[in-house]
Amino acid sequence: MSAAGPYVVSIRNDPAELETLAEFCLRCAKAHGVGPKTLLELNLVLDELCTNIMSYAYDDDREHWIGIRAERRGGMLRVEISDDGRPFDVTAAAAGADVPRSLEDRPVGGLGLQLVRRYVSGIEYRRENGRNITVIEKKIEEDDDGNS
Repeated sequence: MSAAGPYVVSIRNDPAELETLAEFCLRCAKAHGVGPKTLLELNLVLDELCTNIMSYAYDDDREHWIGIRAERRGGMLRVEISDDGRPFDVTAAAAGADVPRSLEDRPVGGLGLQLVRRYVSGIEYRRENGRNITVIEKKIEEDDDGNS
């Protein structure tokens, strides 16, 4: 296990920043001893959450910043995402998404949050000082890095 401290990055609410997010995930994974399986799932989860923020959180065309902080705590990777968009409790939205048997029978949207739930061990939300704070915890699988 790596003894590296937390990794932090801020990205603009611009889809072009998703490349910066992927690079951040890679650096963070290497620093915290995270293997390829967890890295892939982490990147998918953060991409989905940040894309949702970029797409739905803002009512204006101004530049906004999304903060991301990741650290390893034992066998878990803890990631905090902070944005100044409209209040949105991702935990309630992910828990309430209805996934019928046929994709043709369901409205557009919501499946990404189900994927987030599938790939994380825990997810929390709070509104603090005008910011959405979403915290995810991702278990680092033993067969992923061999060091857990």
